[in-house]
Amino acid sequence: MPFGAEADRAPHQAHFRSIRALSTLSVCLAGALLEGAAWADETGRSAAEDGVVLPTSAAAPDRPEAIPRGVVVPARLTLGEATKLFRSKGLDLLIADTTVETAHGALLIARGFTNPSVSLGGGGSLTYAPTAAGASAFNWSVNVSDQACLAQIVFGKHGLGVKVARWAYEAARMDRLDAQRTLEGGMKQQFAQTALAKVSITYAKDNHEFSRTIFDLVSRKFSAGAVSDADVASAETDLLETEQAIAFAENTYYQSKVTLAFLLGSRSIASEYDLDDEFLKNKVSEPVETPGARAQLAREAFEQRPDLKSIEYTRQGAQTALALARRQRIPDISIWANYTMEGTGNNALTPPTLTAGLSSTLPIFYHQQGEIKQAEANLHLQDVTRAKRESQVANDLESSRAALQFAKDRIDRLESRLLRRAQDSRDLVKIQYDHGAAALIDLLFAERTFIQTKQEYLQAQTDYWTAAFQIEQALGRELRR
Repeated sequence: MPFGAEADRAPHQAHFRSIRALSTLSVCLAGALLEGAAWADETGRSAAEDGVVLPTSAAAPDRPEAIPRGVVVPARLTLGEATKLFRSKGLDLLIADTTVETAHGALLIARGFTNPSVSLGGGGSLTYAPTAAGASAFNWSVNVSDQACLAQIVFGKHGLGVKVARWAYEAARMDRLDAQRTLEGGMKQQFAQTALAKVSITYAKDNHEFSRTIFDLVSRKFSAGAVSDADVASAETDLLETEQAIAFAENTYYQSKVTLAFLLGSRSIASEYDLDDEFLKNKVSEPVETPGARAQLAREAFEQRPDLKSIEYTRQGAQTALALARRQRIPDISIWANYTMEGTGNNALTPPTLTAGLSSTLPIFYHQQGEIKQAEANLHLQDVTRAKRESQVANDLESSRAALQFAKDRIDRLESRLLRRAQDSRDLVKIQYDHGAAALIDLLFAERTFIQTKQEYLQAQTDYWTAAFQIEQALGRELRR
């Protein structure tokens, strides 16, 4: 090849070498970032290693199965079936699942790496008229930057941000379990109130039958001229009041069933079902009254309560956020490369030029003082919140335990003599009235005393299980039955 042609090709070869160098730099930078992204994706998939597992009931909101069908309440609903339905299809728990999904999304965002930026430019010199070979009025440039991605990794800011999001995700998972703890406790208490309403109907009907017997007795006495019309009016009033009591008990039972079906996740009229009330007659088998048992329950609550674990995870996140705020005082440094040319050869207005450098802000006026102060305050807040929540756990356990013990003592007294003696008193006064040895007002008073005693017995049974459910709620697990 002639020497002159070789000389003309030299600028073009330099131009191609510059392009190759810039391409190589871009490929290396993109490769490093892609490798980091692949590592992030791999760690995101390692559920066994990271523990990032969504609840089984959580699903993507754009899929039909994300919202399961409404609960079909069985014809006879037991406490165990109600608990199972609530845990699987309770709408409040499904709402709590979305909070976990949001925190999981925030964790994936934190694990991502900043994408590199590429800018292309072109233009021309308006007052330049090229005449020499290789000269051109058109120029173009390419600029590539990692946007401080490498600095974020080297200085540990990216890793700290991932840890902050990870602790937030763990706290969200515990919050979801805590929501189940509190909501399930409320559902069980509603179940106990519904069972009380059902049994109240039976007792109200029994009282109505007794009042009808009295009314028939008074009516016969009135026909025989043994009593006045005032006694008949009193007996009839008592009979009508028992009818009112039946209607009130039935309405209360209906309303309670509607509320319970709503808590279970029913989306239709689901009040036409029967409720199993046999559990009211039972007791928990796990000891909760002795000092040793009380201390053991407190230890379990402090170790197992999901809200305490959530606060601890939040505290870890606040501590990491404080470290990140302090680390942010190190300025972000971006690595960039630029290639510019206008024309080729020695006569080019701007020969092919490859430039690389660093860019950063200068931390002269501000050094993250506000962010650090806020992070320190948040960390202190979590410590105080933890102390308050521990105090609340102890208070919840002791108050519900005392309520359980008080209800148990009431049931024992009622079952041992009080309930039986109140019934005996009513029956004896009825016999006395039948033989003319007692007044009607005495019989009605004895009947109302017996009704009040039975109502107290029912309420004591309900209070017992309400307190037991409150202990389970405070403890974070079910008591043995």
